[in-house]
Amino acid sequence: MISAMTATGWAVRDGWIVMDRHLRHVRRVPQILFFSTVQPVVFLFLLAAVFGRAVQVPGIEYAVFLVPGVFVQSMSFSGASTSVGLAEDMRGGFIDRYRSLPMSRSAVLVGRIAADAVRNLLVVIGLAAVAHLIGFRFETGPLEVLAGLAMLLLFGLSLSCVGACIGLAARTPEAAHMASTIWIFPLVYTSTAFVPMELLPEWLRVWAGYSPVTAVVGAMRGLFFGYGDTTGSLILTLSWSALIGLVCVPLAVRLFNRAASR
Repeated sequence: MISAMTATGWAVRDGWIVMDRHLRHVRRVPQILFFSTVQPVVFLFLLAAVFGRAVQVPGIEYAVFLVPGVFVQSMSFSGASTSVGLAEDMRGGFIDRYRSLPMSRSAVLVGRIAADAVRNLLVVIGLAAVAHLIGFRFETGPLEVLAGLAMLLLFGLSLSCVGACIGLAARTPEAAHMASTIWIFPLVYTSTAFVPMELLPEWLRVWAGYSPVTAVVGAMRGLFFGYGDTTGSLILTLSWSALIGLVCVPLAVRLFNRAASR
């Protein structure tokens, strides 16, 4: 029992060290955080300008309706950055260097995903501040807002697990980048992230109603400003996150162990 607890403690410590390494890199190269924030801001203003007058959402301004969708899109791009980052670590010998140290192998994977989660939180905070310029406000209590952010970050973690699988399987940053963009755009744009369900083609509504992006966006809209079915969206978000985690975490660990054994 003691040895198991000690091993877990060492694994947590190793993961913390690897996470700190990645966050130090972000501090030393602030352009990473800057452009990670600027990209969703550009999408936010672009979509609000292009579709603001064309898309009518009953009971809410389109610009406000749009913000949670941009939050989720930024999480999706973060999953792609996890793919590219792990592929770069493999090609640059980062994983090989850690193999020579007495540390947990899983720490490399856990540390990368945890660092991406911290960066996601900073991006969301910056994006929410900018979104105030177009009228976005948190209209519910602090507990609801924190719950909405928790749903968003949980979904971001699940996408980072998907990105980890892609990055470890692709092996090169270029292949990881291309493989990530293939699924990100269809996932986001076949949902209610940017348009209400009524404006989607009828054949697409079946998928959109159960889409993980629709679920987390709906949960945030309900928790942030009381729009839509909050309870159903929360249940669907938790279900999707659990399912993605159950599939992708063991797969990522297997792919990582295979890569670290080469």
